[in-house]
Amino acid sequence: GPGYVSHLPIAMDGTCNGLQHLAALGRDPVGGGWTNLIPNEQPQDVYQEVARHLLLIVQKLAARGGSKWGPLWLDLIKRDLVKRATMTTPYGVTKKGICDQLVAVIREKHWDRFDDEKKAAAFLAKRLVKAIAEVVVKAVEIREWLYVVVERLAAKELGLSWSVPTGFRVPHHYFEEDDKRV
Repeated sequence: GPGYVSHLPIAMDGTCNGLQHLAALGRDPVGGGWTNLIPNEQPQDVYQEVARHLLLIVQKLAARGGSKWGPLWLDLIKRDLVKRATMTTPYGVTKKGICDQLVAVIREKHWDRFDDEKKAAAFLAKRLVKAIAEVVVKAVEIREWLYVVVERLAAKELGLSWSVPTGFRVPHHYFEEDDKRV
């Protein structure tokens, strides 16, 4: 009946889960809003917002005539173009990784638009990284902080690990094996 509380697990899909977790960790009201952590009358779309920010950045550059690539990208900047880069940002995608993603899109869908696909992708990747950082500020700040922590641990040849509230120790590091033949 209506008063019965079920304890069955119900799977629910999040909105860009990695960004959701980082927005929650940073108590980021903006990123939390775009990833639907904060109640809103309408569901929010972080990918569409990143595309909107990217389009504004590229439009300004194109209007100034600073690059030949800007005008060529304008009509291509849509939600599906930015989704993969946005989704992989919390998992450590680099600007080069985003560039590679964009090259793959160019080769698949827009092979005849750009005379130098790598330069065109590099142009947009730089602006896409900026657009993502404008939309989910805290998530990007936390990710960058984690990079610093990991670099410092690696410099001391230590791995990243932590304990969860139950006391379970979580090691999150990889070691390279060094084989020596005797």
